[in-house]
Amino acid sequence: MGIRFAKTIGFGCALLAGTSAQAFSILDSHASDGQWWNETGSQVGSDKLYQYGEQWWDQKWGARGALYHRDTTGLDFENNKHLAVDVKRRLFSMSGNSYLAVGLGWDDIELPGDTYTTGMRFVAEGRYDVFKRAYFFGQAAYTPWLSEVEDMAGPNGRELEVGLAVNPFPSMSLKAGYRNYWLDSGNTDDDSLYNSGNNGVFIGGGLSW
Repeated sequence: MGIRFAKTIGFGCALLAGTSAQAFSILDSHASDGQWWNETGSQVGSDKLYQYGEQWWDQKWGARGALYHRDTTGLDFENNKHLAVDVKRRLFSMSGNSYLAVGLGWDDIELPGDTYTTGMRFVAEGRYDVFKRAYFFGQAAYTPWLSEVEDMAGPNGRELEVGLAVNPFPSMSLKAGYRNYWLDSGNTDDDSLYNSGNNGVFIGGGLSW
């Protein structure tokens, strides 16, 4: 498990480090840290870790790595780690820094009992500037072919994240939003049916350069 997780982290770091080497053409680089409060089933969990780093260059290609970590006891997703790495391409850009992008990525989800599931994901994301120093953002992802784990046949994942960011200074951002991740497994006619939502609000801050 540790080797697999380290390889995925290494892959994400390599993507971001590769874009750093093209510093002369980078449009935007961002690193953020925050807290995440979520509700899973009937239990409201305590604060969680939410971190991500992102880089864009030439206003076309982007790379993003994100880690969501919930460390509580309770139902379903307790002690869950979710690592996502994406490569994206802007379909078009609008005035300011508004854009719509699509891409491919990889989900690596650690579940209770030292089990995990991984798979390729499809991603769409956008940003819309509402004021000079504020913008809405959103991301949707679908992972149709997660690897099977015990008692979970044909799992798939769906993610939705929306929020508002404010830049009090040119190199600093403050963000607040809502994230939903839903893990399903497929065969409704047998005992392998499984679904669990991991939903909640997040707040945090980050630096751009």
